[in-house]
Amino acid sequence: MPTRLPTIASLQTFETVARHGSFASASKERCVSASAISHQISDLETLLDIELFHREPNGIKLTRAGKFYLRYVQDLLSKLSIATSTVRGYDDAVVSIQTYASVSRRMLVPDLSNFRTAYPKLSIQFQSIDSHLYCPVNDAVLENHNIYILCGQPESGDYESYRLAGSSLVLICSRAYAKKAPPLKAPRDIAEHELTRYVGSEDDWESWVAMSGETPALLPSNQTFANRDMAVLAAENNLGLALAPEFVARRLEAGGDMMIPFDLRLPYPDLYLILPKVLKDIPHVRTFCDWLLTESVFAN
Repeated sequence: MPTRLPTIASLQTFETVARHGSFASASKERCVSASAISHQISDLETLLDIELFHREPNGIKLTRAGKFYLRYVQDLLSKLSIATSTVRGYDDAVVSIQTYASVSRRMLVPDLSNFRTAYPKLSIQFQSIDSHLYCPVNDAVLENHNIYILCGQPESGDYESYRLAGSSLVLICSRAYAKKAPPLKAPRDIAEHELTRYVGSEDDWESWVAMSGETPALLPSNQTFANRDMAVLAAENNLGLALAPEFVARRLEAGGDMMIPFDLRLPYPDLYLILPKVLKDIPHVRTFCDWLLTESVFAN
């Protein structure tokens, strides 16, 4: 006889109560009475034939069984949410991508006309992350999108990842700036140059200098930008030296106006295409991924 399974509503209620640690707080989120929440939990415990919460005078706490069950319930609800949001737009053939502003602007958008010519009925939606600072690629980062292009690989086994490019940081400046500025013959020479800094870049500059084996005193900066892409844009406009991901720097260098003075790379997590396994067989998602890996600027 098939196992009788709990309803989605009861699982959602259980997850909400466990997250808040309170029937009253859960009732506000679920827009039902605390009594109704309590009855739903009791019914779920009856179905499972096990106690999920300890009821104590000062509140409720998950039992060992409740903690075990919660991990699977949260995973199930997360996957169901992703699949539901995706299938709603299935026939619309919309691919939702989250990535850094620099990747969208410098690597993907210039190639989109080729993609649109090949696949005119497939729509692309970008959500850009302003910062290019590395953070662990976990479930808090990966939500509500079909595809992610981020530095680092996901911690969860629920995703496939494909390396797109090296993301080590290299020094870059415009050729026009190099002509008018003091010579850049050795890494120590950056002490005489204006550095285009961005929020959080202090450690990157110090690490790059330390990697060179030299310890010049860097000039204090009177220009700090919100993110790395803006700092690179400042360098493109002859405002000084910038640290850029190598895949961005190489593309700018190929354009002829920018240069990479030194062959020094500060290690940084590589750039990856990250795809939820639950979505990998959806035709329009697969189409975009295949194009990105075989025909775009990232094709090997």
